[in-house]
Amino acid sequence: MVAESHGEHLTASVITDRLRGAADQSTVYRTLDALEVAGVLTHTHLGHGPSVYHLAGDPPHQHLVCERCGTAVEVGAADLERAVAAITARSGFVLDPGHFALSGLCARCAKR
Repeated sequence: MVAESHGEHLTASVITDRLRGAADQSTVYRTLDALEVAGVLTHTHLGHGPSVYHLAGDPPHQHLVCERCGTAVEVGAADLERAVAAITARSGFVLDPGHFALSGLCARCAKR
């Protein structure tokens, strides 16, 4: 299901709903965890909601989430590489920027 849903932010609940009774939510969570351990999937946290899942082979990207309207925008990892490299050079800390979304205001909400 995740493989067929490129570009979607699928949660375990959405996957369970789409399976229409073929598996319960605990089975879906266990399967998602196993697929992540196997390196097939990765998960990201988009704000305070549930994790969303992507294929591990998808092009690396970062999520930007609007604090006001909840819109999620994807930007390529290359857009953040210089900033991440500068943080690592200064602090020695190696970031995993894809694990959590960056929050702020989308262009539409920022104009208000």
